[in-house]
Amino acid sequence: MARIDSYPTIQPRTSDLLLVSDVSEENNPTKTVTISSVLALSSGGGGGGGGLSGSGSTGQVTFWDSSSSINGDNAFFFDNTNKILGLGTITPAASSILDLTSVTKGFLPPRMTAAQRDAIGSPSEGLIVYVTDASSKGAYQYNGTAWTQLGGNQDIYTSSITPTTKTVQQTIGGFTQGTTVASLNGQTFSQMFDTLIFPSENPTKTNPSATITSSVAALQEIGSTSPDFTLVTGVSKGTLSNPSGPYTGDVTSAVITGAGGPYTPGFTNNPLNINNQVISGHSVTLGTTNNRWTLTVDFAQGPMPLVFPSDAQFPNLRYNASNKVASHSFEGVYPYYLGTSTPGTTTKASPLVSHDAGQGNPSDPSITNDIIQADQPYQETSSLKHIIQLSNEMVGTKTYANGNLQVWQYVASADAYLQMTPGDLWQQTTVQLTDAAGTNVNYQQLKKVGSTVGATQYRIRLT
Repeated sequence: MARIDSYPTIQPRTSDLLLVSDVSEENNPTKTVTISSVLALSSGGGGGGGGLSGSGSTGQVTFWDSSSSINGDNAFFFDNTNKILGLGTITPAASSILDLTSVTKGFLPPRMTAAQRDAIGSPSEGLIVYVTDASSKGAYQYNGTAWTQLGGNQDIYTSSITPTTKTVQQTIGGFTQGTTVASLNGQTFSQMFDTLIFPSENPTKTNPSATITSSVAALQEIGSTSPDFTLVTGVSKGTLSNPSGPYTGDVTSAVITGAGGPYTPGFTNNPLNINNQVISGHSVTLGTTNNRWTLTVDFAQGPMPLVFPSDAQFPNLRYNASNKVASHSFEGVYPYYLGTSTPGTTTKASPLVSHDAGQGNPSDPSITNDIIQADQPYQETSSLKHIIQLSNEMVGTKTYANGNLQVWQYVASADAYLQMTPGDLWQQTTVQLTDAAGTNVNYQQLKKVGSTVGATQYRIRLT
């Protein structure tokens, strides 16, 4: 095999870039010449020979300029002696291996998500990437153990305690008893302070609620038509600590049942509101059963509770779609009547009391709750006696004679009410009175007998 430089010099044509010829085989067009050595081309000074030309300084990396020249006049420089690469400079810093110089552009590292970063196999210590996730955006460096964010105080905890299997002896903040030294090594101080100051907390909640009220008096006379009133509604979704917000989902329905109903008041979720309901022309009946209105509010499933600060799901606390119920009522009662000295009138109605009143001990004058006050503010005569009339709905089967329908009289010297001994002081009979609707109602009447007395304060006790 022949070397190129072993061939005799042949005058090249002006169109040739490189002429290889074997004069001994010049008539053999199939002769093959193998070039195995490095062929160096230079501009040859002024380049007057018509071959390749170029310009630049020693060490500049040359590029073909797409015409007929190799151009090295650029800012891409390789210092072969010191093995330094410069980009943007032909004088890279001697202490660097790569010198990037610019006042108009920056260094752009590889960009990726946190998941893509974590998928890098066997990352080298010092490897740098930029994470684009909104929750962890920033430049990260692999420190040989973990990825740490660059910038700020990102000092890494490395314990001098050995062996690293030693554990925390008691819970301190978020570091629970049994945490090993090994599990803490490699964490940043920011991570450790977060764990210390913000220990893991299970979410908490307050329950949803529904309310219904009105301004109508709690006691209404049976047979009367109550004045128009408004049922005032209220609703709450409760609260959840994490994520912070309502415990339940949206309100999906609201219904009010009761006399005149059902009613379906309108509602909104933002803002949360259930419309009030006006009740008109209600006829009062005995007790509370038919004088009651019930609000039922349905809620959708609530958001998933999360543990703080890990945001791990905590499904046991989640609100499942359900409802809340609230009721409002008043009691329909018969009035009780007391004697009067008004001419032509035997008795008059007293302020309404519950049919369950009179159960307490009436002896203390300062106690007024659960008391049936039966004062007679007039002087008795032979034809004008003290009278107390109580409906059978209140008295039931109790009688004065057997002692479970009691009359107590105020005694000033004792400053107390004392029970009047059952006997002939009061006479009990059944009388009929009419209610507000004109219906006959049975009453038990106690009428004072025997010697006359002046104005007297009485209380009734039902045992």
